[in-house]
Amino acid sequence: MTRRKIIAAALVFAIFGVLAVFPPLVVLFRYDFRVFGVPVENLYIFALWTLLVIGARLFSQILPHDEPTRVKRGDDAP
Repeated sequence: MTRRKIIAAALVFAIFGVLAVFPPLVVLFRYDFRVFGVPVENLYIFALWTLLVIGARLFSQILPHDEPTRVKRGDDAP
């Protein structure tokens, strides 16, 4: 993949993370059901958090590091 596509994918991933935590989506999981004694909405939040952390780690490995650009000057000043 090209650098631009990777950066665009990272942006979409971040926007997905923000939208997934919005209250209307979290309210979808507000019903009285528990998994191993833990409410489903808590499992949703922690699973989403885990997914976002793993995704951020993968994007940090895939994205190339930016080298600082050097300003070219007309004179030979150090």
